[in-house]
Amino acid sequence: MAGMTGTLSTMIGNLVDLRELHISYTSLKGTIPSEIGLLTKLELLILDSNKLHGPLPAEMENLVKLHTLSMENPGEATGRLTGPLPSFKDLTVLGNLYLDHNALTGTIPTDFLENSVVTNRDVTVRLSNNKLSGKIPQELGRFEKLHLEVQGNKINGIPNELCGKNKWMFGQVADFGCDAILCPKGSFAESGRRESADVPCEVCPGGTDDAPHLGSIECGAVAGKAAGESGQTKSEGLSGVTKFCIAVVV
Repeated sequence: MAGMTGTLSTMIGNLVDLRELHISYTSLKGTIPSEIGLLTKLELLILDSNKLHGPLPAEMENLVKLHTLSMENPGEATGRLTGPLPSFKDLTVLGNLYLDHNALTGTIPTDFLENSVVTNRDVTVRLSNNKLSGKIPQELGRFEKLHLEVQGNKINGIPNELCGKNKWMFGQVADFGCDAILCPKGSFAESGRRESADVPCEVCPGGTDDAPHLGSIECGAVAGKAAGESGQTKSEGLSGVTKFCIAVVV
């Protein structure tokens, strides 16, 4: 199955009763067809480490039952998703979102996950190692237990309100404030943020010349360079995810 090639067919839109789709670690290439938005019963969609590229179709906003969406692409041999980050505002039960190691651009929308009904639960959003810019939206303060990974981008601001969300980042915000979300400009940490009392964000010798954005992983780091993930591992959040995996559930 690791040798699977070709593209994701537009015929996928005919699988209207599909509940889970997992195709990972293959040579599947091309773009994600807009017809995927016809799978309105889909609850889990994982397309990790393939060779897919291009933007996320706007029609994915129709996947209103989706609780897990993963399209991360670590490694040089994988594809890269491009274009803006969708708001996913109508994906009301989405609690696990993994879009790290891509080439998404623009800002995090202010209406990102706007209509979520899981704001009091543990929610994981991984957007690290993309090309996102701007500030983390203040509106995300509606989430009480958010784990947000955005290191390795060009983020330049965190609203003060978010630095008081004590249950964010598995409670690390209560201990380290904004640093638990992203290291300040002019400093760095291996994971781009402070995770423990023993590993603070360290000041770079060249200050902001060395680390012009929030969440640097080294002095002189270029935004988008692979950063170490931190906190909960993906395998802890998603059970049954294995290499060379293709799974379809109806």
